[in-house]
Amino acid sequence: MLATFQTGRLLRGAQILALAIHFEEMVRTGEARNHADLARPGCITRERVSQIMKLRWLAPDIQAEILQLPRTPF
Repeated sequence: MLATFQTGRLLRGAQILALAIHFEEMVRTGEARNHADLARPGCITRERVSQIMKLRWLAPDIQAEILQLPRTPF
């Protein structure tokens, strides 16, 4: 089955969850050592990074549902 291309933007919650997944991968691969390393380039606080990372505590099936939500119109 071919994947369909969706236009529009991801919902903000899905964007933040995707960012948390990306941050986790950066720490896992050694690209970033800690939350301070993640916060510095984005000019956000370590506390905000911690809040973002807590989304990874959601059950995997909930994360999958969030990431599969339909996109919003432009």
